[in-house]
Amino acid sequence: MLRGTLKRTVVGALLAAVAASGAAAQVTIGTPGAAGNGSNYPFGHSGGWTKFQQLYSSTLFTAPLNIGSVSFFTKPNTGILQQGTFNFFFSTTTVAPVDVNTSTPSANVTGPRQAFGTLTIAANTAAPSVLTVTGSPFLYDPMQGNLLLEVDFTAIGGGFAIPARAAFDLYRDAPGEFLVSTASDRQFGVLASNGIRGQGLVTRFGEANVVPEPESVLLMVSGLVGLAMAVRARRPSTNHA
Repeated sequence: MLRGTLKRTVVGALLAAVAASGAAAQVTIGTPGAAGNGSNYPFGHSGGWTKFQQLYSSTLFTAPLNIGSVSFFTKPNTGILQQGTFNFFFSTTTVAPVDVNTSTPSANVTGPRQAFGTLTIAANTAAPSVLTVTGSPFLYDPMQGNLLLEVDFTAIGGGFAIPARAAFDLYRDAPGEFLVSTASDRQFGVLASNGIRGQGLVTRFGEANVVPEPESVLLMVSGLVGLAMAVRARRPSTNHA
């Protein structure tokens, strides 16, 4: 019985170590569900654009993040999504949010772009409460610069969501701060520029599945060795007089 209890204790500890080492982390920029108007650009209304960017200050991240998903939050009962194909890319940039070129997205790209994932939206697709895209993990290190999310858009059927366009939660910088900014290759609405400095969509970055840290691996190996030694020490002797 002692052997069985010891085995269950060690195995339980190992499973806990594995769960802790692989636990998903996430970083949310802004407050989902916050009061205020939303934006139906770009996932609820194309406005004629083909490229959209959102740039996030490195100060919004406290540690490197292996990004495996990106999510946006819709306002309740806001309608349908823009029909088309959205290709997502990530990169690190030396451009600061306050200096974003709001009308020429290519000017904000200073590092290699990594393809992340693709979202295809059919006609008359109702907006979910959370719009999430998963893709190939992108390891972002805030020490290397700011984070740039790019979305290339291709319309399907030439149409866009009217009149019931989905609206998404907005992140708005405090006065004097520039932590998030947007850019586009086409003017939209009645705004004076193609993007906005100091404003963007509330975004949640989810961490990709990760392998256990070296410390966790060492703990698991040590536990298995300890379990084997304990079981062996309590094994009845087979020697005969």
